[in-house]
Amino acid sequence: MKEELSEYLDHIRLANDRYVALTSLYKSIECYNKEINYAPGFFTIAIYALADSCCSELAKLYCGSDKEKTLSKLFNIILANIHVFKKKVVTEYRDADNPSKVFMTEEYNVNIKLEVTNAIIKKNNMKCVIDKLKSRRDKYLAHNDKEYFKLAMIAERLPISLVEIQHLISFAGDFCNTMQGYLDGHIVTYNTIGADDLPKLFQIMYEHGI
Repeated sequence: MKEELSEYLDHIRLANDRYVALTSLYKSIECYNKEINYAPGFFTIAIYALADSCCSELAKLYCGSDKEKTLSKLFNIILANIHVFKKKVVTEYRDADNPSKVFMTEEYNVNIKLEVTNAIIKKNNMKCVIDKLKSRRDKYLAHNDKEYFKLAMIAERLPISLVEIQHLISFAGDFCNTMQGYLDGHIVTYNTIGADDLPKLFQIMYEHGI
């Protein structure tokens, strides 16, 4: 089960890295337009590549049946292995001045079936954006649909905002991390250090008058 969750978190991390890099690039365009215009073609290609690869990773997680390697299948795997998860979770509160001293503990029961049921409901509530993601994959990313060969049609008919992308990433990441915590008490960060470092490069260029 731990390996299964780790595999899903790997793909969530890949999607998140591309999302963070993409938003970092958009911020750089606002703040360092002069520097961006030294190589406008490169950064235009980078925007398209990051957006497409991010959507591709999310499509792997969200699009498909519970027979494929999707979140839907993960839900079923977890329900079939409820016995491996903790039944109770204990939270310790430690003294800031003396971290070895526990001054309070909280204990609560874990209901994996309820957690998964709530996750399924939340995922179903995202059906509209998931359907657009699936159509992007089927008609543009994975297949050459003549109706969507014109790039403008993708943005016009199947728009997916950065907010929607971030929501898809957060939902999948938070769910997998919650299950990981109930499994062995560990939480995995899916934010790669340095994915948003592009503005740092432009800051150096700006400071040196490049």
